[in-house]
Amino acid sequence: MMDMLVSVLMSTYNEPIGFISTAINSIEEQTYKNIEIVVVNDNPLRKDLTDFLEGLNEKGKIVLIKNKKNIGLTKSLNRGLQYCNGSIIARMDADDISDKNRIESELRYMFYNDLDIVGTYIQPIDMMGNPCGCIKKYPVWNTGCKNYLKARSSLIHPTWIVRKEVFNELGGYRDFNCAEDYDFLLRASKKFRMACCPVVGLKYRINNSGISQSNKLKQKVVSRYLRENINSMSNVNPEDISIDLKLKSHKTAEIAKYFSQIDEIREMKANRNYMFIGKYIKLLCKSGYARSSFGEIFRIKLVMMISSLIEKRRKKRWQFI
Repeated sequence: MMDMLVSVLMSTYNEPIGFISTAINSIEEQTYKNIEIVVVNDNPLRKDLTDFLEGLNEKGKIVLIKNKKNIGLTKSLNRGLQYCNGSIIARMDADDISDKNRIESELRYMFYNDLDIVGTYIQPIDMMGNPCGCIKKYPVWNTGCKNYLKARSSLIHPTWIVRKEVFNELGGYRDFNCAEDYDFLLRASKKFRMACCPVVGLKYRINNSGISQSNKLKQKVVSRYLRENINSMSNVNPEDISIDLKLKSHKTAEIAKYFSQIDEIREMKANRNYMFIGKYIKLLCKSGYARSSFGEIFRIKLVMMISSLIEKRRKKRWQFI
């Protein structure tokens, strides 16, 4: 089972060439060697990117797919999936760095625990590659992952390895702008097993101009909509969300106000201004979204408390197999 071909899928757009080169090198240096790297060029008008990727393609280092025009991340990934020959598909972002043991660790965890989708913990890094913030952990067992999904995405997208049949059955990604990975996990959770391998497998670059940051509000609104419709995911489509948001624009305004106030509260807490407690209680009393978010945070904390106990027992078993 540990000699199967793994296709690593990456889409590129505006990332610096240095970041892309480092990302690809981190895959080439994996301890697991039966790998192909499939790269989609979603910025064909960018000459330095085109020249760099075509050079790697000519050397046989990558399988290159060149879009005729910019089509966005979701469509680029779906197009790239068509060129993946592996029975396992691994995701990678063009500005992140994989640990050399990442794919081997994930495969072992997948087979030992009979999983269909596996991710890893991440270490956030800044634009210079320096660690920024604590290691981010996610549930290490299937039930925990699915409970966590009711509040947040339970596996970080560029850490995934996924059995190809999962993509085939779900029809790839759906074009929910900024939340295509969350939508995919919610749909997958109805039939497939998923969990996080308890190792730091990825240095995850925090890019203030990246997709998740610049569209943070939209991502939160769409994610909330998906959670509210979790029991009818197959009937939900991006057009439904667009219509719903237009009809309920007040929700968007409420969420925007919530995050603005939360930022103020976090700043007060960081400055040891304990008036933040009263401000937070006032927010909970006034905002239904704040109360809902508090419940989600409580769910996450509970799941991760259990996950840490399971991790201690499980880690000893699988890593020496």
